[in-house]
Amino acid sequence: MDGSSFYIFNYAAGELSAGSGGGLAYFLAVEITMGIAQVINFFLQRNVTFKSKSSVSKAAFWYVIAYIIITIGAAALQGLYKAPIYNLFMNTWNMGWAGEIYDWLKMVKKYCF
Repeated sequence: MDGSSFYIFNYAAGELSAGSGGGLAYFLAVEITMGIAQVINFFLQRNVTFKSKSSVSKAAFWYVIAYIIITIGAAALQGLYKAPIYNLFMNTWNMGWAGEIYDWLKMVKKYCF
């Protein structure tokens, strides 16, 4: 880390196409979509994968707690690895196009795994 301020959920305002972070609209779009996906995932995992017969409310409570911890943890860890990887590819190896590939791979990992 270079000592600069780092905020886990501070998406810079402005259009993504202009290089900004999308602001509150982007944050809400991602989190609402992930929330809907997690509700569907909860029931599929519970009923299909694990064939659980336990209390739905108790399982849902722990699922929500795990989701919050994992979401915050993943966002915090991104602050440790994103800047050094960008710097390595774009400045050290002079591969400016690698930033788009990294963003694409990160998106695929987030939504597919």
